[in-house]
Amino acid sequence: RSSDLGTRFVGPAGEFLYEVIQQGDELHRGLEQLDSKRIRGPSHHGSVMFRRATYQAVGGYRPEFRVAQDLDLWVRMVEQGHCGATPEVLYEAVWQAGSISHLHREQQVLATEAIFACRERRQRGESERPVLDRLQADFESSRTHKKYFSGLVHAKFNYFLGSLLVDRDPVAARRYLYNAVVSWPLHFKAWWKLLRVISPPKKHTN
Repeated sequence: RSSDLGTRFVGPAGEFLYEVIQQGDELHRGLEQLDSKRIRGPSHHGSVMFRRATYQAVGGYRPEFRVAQDLDLWVRMVEQGHCGATPEVLYEAVWQAGSISHLHREQQVLATEAIFACRERRQRGESERPVLDRLQADFESSRTHKKYFSGLVHAKFNYFLGSLLVDRDPVAARRYLYNAVVSWPLHFKAWWKLLRVISPPKKHTN
């Protein structure tokens, strides 16, 4: 059995962004999804508690899934027993520009598809090796010239944070959206939201 606690997500400067809370069997059902786009794992890797015996029984973290080792582990764990969730928010995670989710989103999508393919092969009693080998090849082919797109990557990160803070903390939102347009001047959505923060629409009064 494993369990997940609720997580509060904050920005690099400690700004409150949002909370992720699951209850009861919601986590277990989320990990049993058959559609990779609908799967939902724990609120955060650091919020999970599980038995060492279960971890060892499924083989622990696998290096082949270097950008999605946690999801691969949860999907294998749910095959061994129940995964529950506690709605209490007892963990805080910080969104950082250098996180795996920030820098390797494309590879995470590839890894998620491979996780589902591996599960299907396990259910049929077949070796997962062909999927794991193909995943490594996909990782290699997905490595683009990142130095040319680093500005866009940072712009997307700052736009994400700024969008979450537009209504809650306009000052912080302005800072992140400004960083977004500086990193990638063609990020038109960031420009639009930045202008909205700088010049909010006037409220009409009767």
